[in-house]
Amino acid sequence: MLEDQQQEAAREELETIGNRLASEFSRVDTLAQQGGEATVTASQPSRVTGNRYSISLLHGASVCSGGRLPATVDTCLRLMSSDSEIAVMVPVRNQSQISMTLADEGTFQLQAEAGDTTADDEVANQDLSSRIGVGEGVSRDTISLVSGVGNRPPVASFDLNPASPWSRQPVTFNASGSFDPDGSVAEYRWDWNNDGVYETNTTTSTATHTFSNGGRYNVTLQVEDDEGKNTTRTQSIDVSGLEYNRDMTTVGSNDATISFSVTNNVGKDVEITHIFIDTDDDAIDSVGVVNIYDRGRIVRLGSTVSISDGSTETIDIGDFRDSSARLVNMDGKHVRVGLKYKIGDRTNSTRFEGTP
Repeated sequence: MLEDQQQEAAREELETIGNRLASEFSRVDTLAQQGGEATVTASQPSRVTGNRYSISLLHGASVCSGGRLPATVDTCLRLMSSDSEIAVMVPVRNQSQISMTLADEGTFQLQAEAGDTTADDEVANQDLSSRIGVGEGVSRDTISLVSGVGNRPPVASFDLNPASPWSRQPVTFNASGSFDPDGSVAEYRWDWNNDGVYETNTTTSTATHTFSNGGRYNVTLQVEDDEGKNTTRTQSIDVSGLEYNRDMTTVGSNDATISFSVTNNVGKDVEITHIFIDTDDDAIDSVGVVNIYDRGRIVRLGSTVSISDGSTETIDIGDFRDSSARLVNMDGKHVRVGLKYKIGDRTNSTRFEGTP
């Protein structure tokens, strides 16, 4: 009985994964029809009931039917447990040439090209009948239907801007990539530190959050569809504790040097190892010096520069010069800056931009 229960649990997990991937294929197929080519990355569990499994994308009615799928089904996913005792066949609706590759363990890259389309009567039809069994009656080769058999779960996805935030910087999270294959997303819930508590609930796809301190945060999004089914997605986000104080200005001769300050909110001393600078002015050819005012003394960045925990230090970058070595006035010029720093044996970075 225990073995039968384990097999049933594995079958249900494989069906869930197959349905979700089939939903993603429907999405990438729709995108390809609009733009000619589309790629979607989908993450799924790498194991079911503690064991590995394999996924194959099959083409052709004879390989997809398995004796049960309708003859018109010519594209399907086959999910098989590592011991090959349980296999699930999931039909895929597509009008594009589609492919699937394994990007990483549990991560799949789905691609579709609209160049080769199938005729409407060759698109997989969805049969409402399915085989359901209990215990020994459970089929070892079952069919999981993508649509017409109840509510399908939504797909959760989000990104953030800026992608590399620093502490106390407002971050916009955008879940507009989430969707429900057979309905609509009704609510978005955000758990900012992966503690199981959703601090922000909204009916819109965007939310703003500020992290008080630097560090790695596991942010979880839960989306719920209009029929009450939900799906979660968790991403790890590195928040820099070296905070830019939004005080960029110009100093020095001809205002050819920019000056700004950063505060160390990491909780430990850090060592700045690299400074990157980029401007929108193509005439700028070189930067003369980089000075960090550390505890009242000027330190040139020839080696690592330490900033103690809780301290605020000023950084000057200049002199900016053109190809003829003339000083360039930086007042009003947009500048992007990156600071790479070490915390013990770990490396992190702070990126920001401003107009002095």
